[in-house]
Amino acid sequence: MQHFQRATQAGHPMAQYVDWDAAYSALLTGKVYSVICDGYLVVYDVGAPWYSSTPLLLEEMVCRLGSKPGNFRTVIATLERLAVLHSCKAIICGNAIGRRSLTTAYSRGGFKTIAVQIYKEINHG
Repeated sequence: MQHFQRATQAGHPMAQYVDWDAAYSALLTGKVYSVICDGYLVVYDVGAPWYSSTPLLLEEMVCRLGSKPGNFRTVIATLERLAVLHSCKAIICGNAIGRRSLTTAYSRGGFKTIAVQIYKEINHG
């Protein structure tokens, strides 16, 4: 949560769209899958993209729960076990907060950067 609070204070564009009530509801009702491992909340989904029938594990969010980080390798190992559990052929993760250290941690776990997220706000006023 500390990283999210810092991102919000720094004006990260995606932070303005977070609706905590909707997020809590999705977690509590099982709208999204979630697990806690080594002090991290991992939110994910499983599905196939529109152009394929191949199931993929989609990491939606990894959030450190305490003030002291756990071992991020545990998160990667958990994602791998979840992918096997759900018969997924690949894991797709993101780095919405843009921290290079997060991308590096995923790279050390065998992930490759294959895309860049592009963002534009739409003014309706």
